[in-house]
Amino acid sequence: MRMIKSQRFYRYFLSYILITVISLSIMSGVVYNLVLSSMRDEVHHAMMNSLDQFRNALDQRIQEMDRMAHQISKHTDLTPFKTTSTGYGAYLAIDELKQFLTTNRFISDIVIHYNSRKVDTLYAASGTYDINHFFNDIFRFKNWDQNQFIIDSASIISPVMRPMDAVIVNQVAEQNYVVYSVPLVASADTPYGTVMFLIPEKSFNQLAANVLGDYNGSVYILGDQGQNLYTYNRGIADDGLMNTLTGMMPGTQNPWSINHIRHQNQEYTVTKQNSTARNYRYLAALPSDQIMYKVDQVKDMYNLTVFGIFIFGVALATALSVRNYKPLQKLMRVIAAQHPASQLPAPLGKKDELDVISTAVANMIRENEGMIHQLHHQAIALREQFVLSLIRGKYKTREEINIYLHSANLPMYDPFFAVFLLYIDEYESFRAEYSDTMQSHLKDSLIKVLEEGADGIGQGCGAELLDGRSMVFVLNLKDGQDTEAILRQYAEQVMSLIRHYFRFTVTMGVGCTYPEVNQISQSFIEASHAARYRLMHGGCRIIYYPDIDQNHVSKRSYPVEILDRLVKSIRQGDQLAVTDAVQKAMTYIRDQNMSVEVALFICFDIVNNVAKTLIELEIELDEATNEALGKLFVPHLETIEELERLITDICLRVCLTTSSKKESGNTELLDEIKAYIEENYKDQSLSLKCIADQFGISASYATRFFKNQTGESLMRYIDCLRMQEAKQLLKTTELTLKDILCEVGYIDSTNFIRKFKRNEGLTPIQYRNLMN
Repeated sequence: MRMIKSQRFYRYFLSYILITVISLSIMSGVVYNLVLSSMRDEVHHAMMNSLDQFRNALDQRIQEMDRMAHQISKHTDLTPFKTTSTGYGAYLAIDELKQFLTTNRFISDIVIHYNSRKVDTLYAASGTYDINHFFNDIFRFKNWDQNQFIIDSASIISPVMRPMDAVIVNQVAEQNYVVYSVPLVASADTPYGTVMFLIPEKSFNQLAANVLGDYNGSVYILGDQGQNLYTYNRGIADDGLMNTLTGMMPGTQNPWSINHIRHQNQEYTVTKQNSTARNYRYLAALPSDQIMYKVDQVKDMYNLTVFGIFIFGVALATALSVRNYKPLQKLMRVIAAQHPASQLPAPLGKKDELDVISTAVANMIRENEGMIHQLHHQAIALREQFVLSLIRGKYKTREEINIYLHSANLPMYDPFFAVFLLYIDEYESFRAEYSDTMQSHLKDSLIKVLEEGADGIGQGCGAELLDGRSMVFVLNLKDGQDTEAILRQYAEQVMSLIRHYFRFTVTMGVGCTYPEVNQISQSFIEASHAARYRLMHGGCRIIYYPDIDQNHVSKRSYPVEILDRLVKSIRQGDQLAVTDAVQKAMTYIRDQNMSVEVALFICFDIVNNVAKTLIELEIELDEATNEALGKLFVPHLETIEELERLITDICLRVCLTTSSKKESGNTELLDEIKAYIEENYKDQSLSLKCIADQFGISASYATRFFKNQTGESLMRYIDCLRMQEAKQLLKTTELTLKDILCEVGYIDSTNFIRKFKRNEGLTPIQYRNLMN
């Protein structure tokens, strides 16, 4: 084959080689971690299981010895009195101990020592011994004698295992024994003796040999203080290995662990298990190269396999490079034939075919880019114009819209239509936080959420309205489904997405579904009307037009008393009363379930009454209060809650001014006037002139002074006192109306009845009947 001189070919070739190397590296890492690591874990698991079996077996033996000690302490023939009273008692004790010994081959002998006996005698399954004779002739321990034994026996309060010690048995053979001592306890907590279990080394070796299996290594048993109780070596010398283990593996509370240590240039794998019977630790140390021999064999075989795969990958990369380069070479020839040499890039002579092809394609894209951009904007504008025409009722039949649906690429051919109106909450904050470009992007994103959410139930398209804060969306629903339920489910789903993904909130008005194209405008009107109820219900919610119609209450009412109380509280400068009155007025609007038109009327009247009161009080407002007052006009309001906050803020400012004026006035004169009225209001001759003469002031000044200080006229204050007394007499007495008029200071019964009915809504007689 003729040698290829193209740079692109060699880039292909190096790319394939790189892919081969990366793939092989990933595969090698995965296989190494999964296979080799799994084999290594399996070896460790096998070691742990062997040590676990050794631990369980030894813990079982310890528990058996504890159980035997308990049985001995409860045995009547093995009590200190029974054993030492007669020679026959000792014979029975030896016989019982032999029976205990025959049930456990792990133990070579059982020895009992009683602390309270003057003569130190040991009772064993093998016979009775003087303590000196036992430790000097029968079992002569290398590191333990009778004196130490007596001390240990007197102080032992819990089972103790002594480290393995060399013992000369019967002055002949030297063997290694482990002594497990358990205190004998009867009814009291103080031990009365000790039972010793003599365990030969071979009993431990038979269990420890199973831990190592066919490997060389060491097995250790460590006490609660870290002392070495037992050691088993096979094929290796200890040479300080035990010290290395205890130094690198301190008393951890983990039930088991696997560690790797290095001792005398030899790496060891160490497994540890904690005893479940006593605070002992079981260790097994094996040379790592011994137990990992098979794993290393597999590793070598794996490396050879990887090398073979790499050689195969190089050959495959060469073949694929040649195969993939030939079509590129043919395409290069076609481009060179179709384009003049002046339009081709300089790299043509360097055989960089992709640069030539990319330049040719770029020229073609630049030629078509402007046209595509223009078509895209025209399509968007066409869709928006189509949506706006739909909601305005421009199209009357489906035949009229089918032409536009095809040109705008809108597959809205399903039978039902519904309109959604999205209203951005707190629009001024929205405009302040985002730039114009970002605002447009966010609005487009909202419409996109609506369009994508319609998948599965139909199709839809949306557009931004002229006010900037509203977006309309026309949903085309499929046939054969519960349109009302589907519509609500779709609205909830879209609102949930908007709350989750957008940092601002919207109010969604939803119109009814209609089967005809000319009814889309009606659905839009309904959605707009539903969105207006945001004033009462608040933002960030879905408002359905059918819910408004079903729950609409035709009765119209007006909170006259609440507004009168608000005005009176403003005049009196009572901040608590003002706050309470504003809250009750807004609660009244919400609770009455009235139409939005009536709610707007009441809101406007509240604003008008507040403004009128401010004018009557002739209060000069500061700049902040004037600005807040300007926001009270209903077209600028977001919700009832905002109106409540603004009115409360303004009224509290006015109350502060009113209170300061009252405090600067003659409060002493006001108290005297009130006291005089409360004493004489039942007098029919009490008049404005009488009050003024009583305090040496003019009638006009008395009226103006009292109203400025209290917020209500002087005569109205007198009427209120008389009305309260009249209501009390109507409820608690049987006096006639004429007598009641005399009692409360009224002369004209017609005037009294008219005032009473205006205040209470009932005549005095009707009021008495109702109360009784």
